[in-house]
Amino acid sequence: MDGDAVRFKKPLEFGHEGYVAGLKNRLTRHFKDDDGDAPESKALVIGLFGEWGCGKTAWLKRLEAMFEEDLENPQGDSLTVPVFFNAWRFEKEEHLIVPLLKTAQERLAGYRQRQGFGPWLTRLVQSIIPRGDPRRADRGQPG
Repeated sequence: MDGDAVRFKKPLEFGHEGYVAGLKNRLTRHFKDDDGDAPESKALVIGLFGEWGCGKTAWLKRLEAMFEEDLENPQGDSLTVPVFFNAWRFEKEEHLIVPLLKTAQERLAGYRQRQGFGPWLTRLVQSIIPRGDPRRADRGQPG
Protein backbone atom coordinates (compact mmCIF):
# COMPACT_ATOMS: atom_id res chain seq x y z
CA MET A 1 0.00 0.00 0.00
CA ASP A 2 1.50 3.35 -0.98
CA GLY A 3 1.86 6.29 1.39
CA ASP A 4 -1.15 8.15 0.00
CA ALA A 5 -3.41 5.15 0.47
CA VAL A 6 -2.42 4.84 4.13
CA ARG A 7 -2.49 8.58 4.74
CA PHE A 8 -6.00 9.09 3.42
CA LYS A 9 -7.54 6.15 5.26
CA LYS A 10 -7.55 8.43 8.30
CA PRO A 11 -10.34 11.04 8.56
CA LEU A 12 -9.53 14.57 7.46
CA GLU A 13 -9.11 17.24 10.10
CA PHE A 14 -10.69 20.66 10.63
CA GLY A 15 -14.23 19.37 10.03
CA HIS A 16 -13.57 18.44 6.42
CA GLU A 17 -14.40 14.75 6.92
CA GLY A 18 -18.12 15.47 7.13
CA TYR A 19 -18.06 17.41 3.88
CA VAL A 20 -16.20 14.65 2.04
CA ALA A 21 -18.58 12.02 3.46
CA GLY A 22 -21.50 14.16 2.30
CA LEU A 23 -20.00 14.37 -1.19
CA LYS A 24 -19.55 10.59 -1.27
CA ASN A 25 -23.17 10.07 -0.22
CA ARG A 26 -24.36 12.54 -2.86
CA LEU A 27 -22.39 10.78 -5.59
CA THR A 28 -23.64 7.38 -4.47
CA ARG A 29 -27.28 8.52 -4.39
CA HIS A 30 -27.04 10.24 -7.75
CA PHE A 31 -25.84 7.19 -9.63
CA LYS A 32 -27.92 4.61 -7.78
CA ASP A 33 -30.46 3.10 -10.18
CA ASP A 34 -33.59 3.73 -8.08
CA ASP A 35 -35.56 5.74 -10.60
CA GLY A 36 -35.23 3.43 -13.60
CA ASP A 37 -32.97 5.80 -15.55
CA ALA A 38 -29.73 4.33 -16.82
CA PRO A 39 -26.86 5.59 -14.61
CA GLU A 40 -24.89 6.79 -17.64
CA SER A 41 -27.78 9.12 -18.59
CA LYS A 42 -27.60 10.95 -15.27
CA ALA A 43 -24.83 13.47 -15.81
CA LEU A 44 -23.39 15.23 -12.80
CA VAL A 45 -20.68 17.87 -12.64
CA ILE A 46 -19.08 18.87 -9.36
CA GLY A 47 -16.53 21.65 -9.12
CA LEU A 48 -13.99 21.74 -6.31
CA PHE A 49 -12.41 25.17 -6.22
CA GLY A 50 -9.77 26.67 -3.96
CA GLU A 51 -6.38 28.28 -3.75
CA TRP A 52 -3.23 26.31 -4.49
CA GLY A 53 -2.40 24.15 -1.47
CA CYS A 54 -5.75 24.52 0.31
CA GLY A 55 -6.51 20.77 0.31
CA LYS A 56 -8.43 19.99 -2.88
CA THR A 57 -6.30 16.93 -3.61
CA ALA A 58 -6.62 15.81 0.02
CA TRP A 59 -10.42 15.91 -0.36
CA LEU A 60 -10.27 13.91 -3.59
CA LYS A 61 -7.82 11.35 -2.20
CA ARG A 62 -9.97 10.95 0.94
CA LEU A 63 -13.06 10.51 -1.26
CA GLU A 64 -11.15 7.87 -3.22
CA ALA A 65 -10.18 6.13 0.04
CA MET A 66 -13.82 6.11 1.18
CA PHE A 67 -14.90 4.37 -2.03
CA GLU A 68 -11.95 1.97 -1.65
CA GLU A 69 -13.20 1.08 1.83
CA ASP A 70 -16.56 0.17 0.25
CA LEU A 71 -14.75 -2.08 -2.24
CA GLU A 72 -13.02 -3.91 0.61
CA ASN A 73 -16.39 -4.46 2.34
CA PRO A 74 -18.95 -4.65 -0.47
CA GLN A 75 -22.64 -4.37 0.37
CA GLY A 76 -25.26 -5.15 -2.22
CA ASP A 77 -24.57 -5.51 -5.91
CA SER A 78 -23.44 -1.97 -6.72
CA LEU A 79 -19.79 -1.20 -7.21
CA THR A 80 -18.06 2.18 -7.38
CA VAL A 81 -14.44 1.97 -8.44
CA PRO A 82 -12.62 5.28 -7.98
CA VAL A 83 -10.25 6.23 -10.79
CA PHE A 84 -7.83 8.97 -9.76
CA PHE A 85 -6.57 10.78 -12.84
CA ASN A 86 -4.00 13.56 -12.62
CA ALA A 87 -4.49 15.58 -15.80
CA TRP A 88 -1.38 17.67 -15.10
CA ARG A 89 0.78 14.62 -15.85
CA PHE A 90 -0.59 14.63 -19.41
CA GLU A 91 -0.73 18.37 -20.11
CA LYS A 92 1.29 17.95 -23.32
CA GLU A 93 -0.85 15.04 -24.56
CA GLU A 94 -2.63 15.89 -27.81
CA HIS A 95 -5.76 13.90 -26.91
CA LEU A 96 -6.30 13.88 -23.14
CA ILE A 97 -9.12 11.34 -23.49
CA VAL A 98 -6.62 8.60 -24.40
CA PRO A 99 -4.64 8.59 -21.11
CA LEU A 100 -7.88 9.17 -19.18
CA LEU A 101 -9.53 6.08 -20.66
CA LYS A 102 -6.32 4.07 -20.40
CA THR A 103 -6.07 4.97 -16.69
CA ALA A 104 -9.69 3.92 -16.19
CA GLN A 105 -9.09 0.68 -18.11
CA GLU A 106 -6.09 -0.20 -15.94
CA ARG A 107 -7.91 0.67 -12.71
CA LEU A 108 -10.99 -1.32 -13.65
CA ALA A 109 -9.08 -4.40 -14.80
CA GLY A 110 -9.57 -6.17 -11.47
CA TYR A 111 -13.33 -5.71 -11.57
CA ARG A 112 -14.05 -6.94 -15.09
CA GLN A 113 -15.70 -10.24 -14.27
CA ARG A 114 -17.71 -8.84 -11.39
CA GLN A 115 -19.54 -6.21 -13.41
CA GLY A 116 -18.91 -7.23 -17.03
CA PHE A 117 -17.85 -3.78 -18.21
CA GLY A 118 -14.18 -4.55 -18.79
CA PRO A 119 -14.53 -5.78 -22.39
CA TRP A 120 -16.73 -2.78 -23.25
CA LEU A 121 -14.18 -0.34 -21.80
CA THR A 122 -11.31 -2.13 -23.57
CA ARG A 123 -13.10 -1.83 -26.93
CA LEU A 124 -13.81 1.86 -26.28
CA VAL A 125 -10.18 2.62 -25.43
CA GLN A 126 -8.91 0.67 -28.43
CA SER A 127 -11.31 2.50 -30.75
CA ILE A 128 -9.85 5.86 -29.68
CA ILE A 129 -6.13 5.02 -29.72
CA PRO A 130 -4.77 5.34 -33.28
CA ARG A 131 -3.43 2.25 -35.05
CA GLY A 132 0.34 1.96 -34.68
CA ASP A 133 0.31 3.63 -31.24
CA PRO A 134 2.24 1.42 -28.76
CA ARG A 135 -0.60 1.87 -26.23
CA ARG A 136 -2.96 -0.19 -28.42
CA ALA A 137 -3.45 -3.75 -27.24
CA ASP A 138 -3.32 -5.06 -30.81
CA ARG A 139 -0.12 -3.03 -31.43
CA GLY A 140 -1.64 -1.59 -34.58
CA GLN A 141 -2.18 -4.90 -36.34
CA PRO A 142 -4.92 -4.80 -38.94
CA GLY A 143 -8.12 -6.21 -37.70
